[in-house]
Amino acid sequence: MSRKIPFQNLNSQSWLNLASFAVIIYYLLQFGLALYANNLFNTIGSDYLSFWSVGHIANNQGYDYVYDLPLLSKVQKPFHEDIVTDRVYAPIPAPLFAIFIVPFQLISLLDPVIGFSLWTILNLVGLIVYLHFFIKDLLPGPLQSRLLAISLISLPVFHTLFWGQINVWLVICIGEFMRAALRGKDFQSGLWLAGLLIKPQTLILLIPALLFQRSWKKLAGFTIAATGIIIASFALTGLQGMRSLVGLWLNYASGIPTNAPENMVNWRMVALRLSPFTNPAIGWGAAIAGLLVTLMACLLLWLKPWSQSNFKFSIALLGTLAATTAITWHSHLHMMTIILPPLVYLAVQNRIPHKLVYYWTFMPPLILFIAFILGALVKLGYLPDFEYEGLFLGVCGLALHLSFLAWSERTLRRAS
Repeated sequence: MSRKIPFQNLNSQSWLNLASFAVIIYYLLQFGLALYANNLFNTIGSDYLSFWSVGHIANNQGYDYVYDLPLLSKVQKPFHEDIVTDRVYAPIPAPLFAIFIVPFQLISLLDPVIGFSLWTILNLVGLIVYLHFFIKDLLPGPLQSRLLAISLISLPVFHTLFWGQINVWLVICIGEFMRAALRGKDFQSGLWLAGLLIKPQTLILLIPALLFQRSWKKLAGFTIAATGIIIASFALTGLQGMRSLVGLWLNYASGIPTNAPENMVNWRMVALRLSPFTNPAIGWGAAIAGLLVTLMACLLLWLKPWSQSNFKFSIALLGTLAATTAITWHSHLHMMTIILPPLVYLAVQNRIPHKLVYYWTFMPPLILFIAFILGALVKLGYLPDFEYEGLFLGVCGLALHLSFLAWSERTLRRAS
């Protein structure tokens, strides 16, 4: 009697469904294991706790203290008692303009566990609803929901939810920037771009790109909205508060204990990883060379005016956002969600090779699983002690976004 071998005769769509199901199961297992091993806010929701903390401080001590690290430590430490060691405890700050802290004043009125649960649901539902609206509005007609669903199970999205990050707001701002720009509403487009000030490093290449394109109306909208954000934040915190925020940014630049820059998805990570095995001069030299090549490739995207072409503008934006995560000084894997609007917009039109979307979705979870196996072998004594997960994910994220940049530059060069 012959046995039926499982997974025989599956077509490509069936394999995609199987892979998607496996990724979702793996995420659920990782979430459950992390919750069992570390409890809430020690890993899961640790970034959310920082936002909850500043909202709590704003409500109880006022905005003068939202950037006060000793006070943040006092608020956050009780949630981390089971992992606090003899080392000095380091809180996770929230280096946001004060105006962006206002919504967290409401959330901080809730119990942190309830608040994190609600925050996670709102972010997941909000991301799904927004991207569906974004595509249906720009591309009326039948929606290729499979590609949209595949992009939503990517590791950057999972990490955004896992850590309790605020990247969904960035996705919405970039999506609305795109929608307005593709319809010729340049001033309105610039207004939405100012929303990226919630993480100012996301603008490091977009603003120069607009200057290259002489997009004066977009820049005017951005300048007016950005000025309003800064004035409103100044009104809340005063001069000393703004100084404290700048000081916090400078601390992030030099590195704080909770930054983990060696696990980022940028060229800074390359320098930090190479230096111990070679020397700092070689490590930083290689990283600076890579950064300059990345910067040059990004600038080439904007040498010609693409405002008259939805297709070319979207490709240039995708490449620019991918280059941003590689170049900017602070860039973790979860920040890679910022490419979702142009990526999904191009994918559902078959304007980008689907294999790039599949690599972006499935490669990081596979790398994470391999790192998990290697970590288990380390604990069993079969491998030397080493933290594989951060290195593998950092290199994987950087490589994927450099591939998006290379594809964008090559495609636009051929199109022109």
